[in-house]
Amino acid sequence: MNSKAAARDLVHARVRALRIERGLTLADIEKATGFSVSLLSKLENGKISLTYDKLAALAMALRIDIAELLATDDDGGRSGWGRRILTRGGEGREVATGAYLYRYLGVDLLDKRFTPIWGEIVARSVEECGGFSTHNSDEFIYVLNGVLELHTDTYAPSILRAGDSLYFDGRMAHAYVASGDEPCHILSICSKEG
Repeated sequence: MNSKAAARDLVHARVRALRIERGLTLADIEKATGFSVSLLSKLENGKISLTYDKLAALAMALRIDIAELLATDDDGGRSGWGRRILTRGGEGREVATGAYLYRYLGVDLLDKRFTPIWGEIVARSVEECGGFSTHNSDEFIYVLNGVLELHTDTYAPSILRAGDSLYFDGRMAHAYVASGDEPCHILSICSKEG
């Protein structure tokens, strides 16, 4: 098993373990998140990966920081003043969907005030994204290369090119769409769920 698959399996196992530890059923999580029992079961059994907004909703339902879902087994005790975590190029916890490839950075550091994410945008339409996403946090995006269309339910699409950035309220329904011929990569920073 490669390291990406092992990391993904660790997330799935952690979701199940945390749910059981808290005495919650799949139906309880369904009620808290709106995700179907079928989807939750597939997640716990390693059949699917989730986008950031779904992982954030799941973390809220489990009453934990999203970093706890993504952390490795050797996290122990990294909190307090002067803490730091180094993530080398190409490292991080990958979550792939049909629309995006996200690499969560600094995952071994728990109780962060924000979540940094490197992303490759694959979707070429809002439909390919699976529709709009929302999360209860602020988000900052910076386009590293390529062209990004940020679609929202409130504004006309924003076209961002390499070097452009945008800060927005994640409660506003949004979707990332790649535009142009070259790959689109972003750095996204999401504040702690509020």
